[in-house]
Amino acid sequence: MKKVKARVKGKDRDKDKGYSGLPLAYERLAPLKLQWKHVILLTDGQSYTNSDFQTLIEEGAKNNITISTMAIGQVEDRRLLESLAEMGAGTFYDVADESTIPAIMSTETAMISRTYVEDNP
Repeated sequence: MKKVKARVKGKDRDKDKGYSGLPLAYERLAPLKLQWKHVILLTDGQSYTNSDFQTLIEEGAKNNITISTMAIGQVEDRRLLESLAEMGAGTFYDVADESTIPAIMSTETAMISRTYVEDNP
């Protein structure tokens, strides 16, 4: 817990709008030995960070981490969210009605957890 508090200390979370949690999600998922590792980023805000998202997502791909993004309402960083989803082999969702979020989450869960059959004759 001290590590997490140290990382958050000094950051204005109101200005960050959730983007600061993205590197932490990748950091926590990377060492896990899981068949699927998928991040779903939901935001209604603008990123004020200078994060290198491309490097983060490329490194995450080496650890089999994918990302989908959801823009909730009038999001200024819509292009960034589209780009993150594309780089991360995920899907971008433009959510005008937040009541659709549960259905999107169900779709994402179904897509990431489906089994693939390999037929080798």
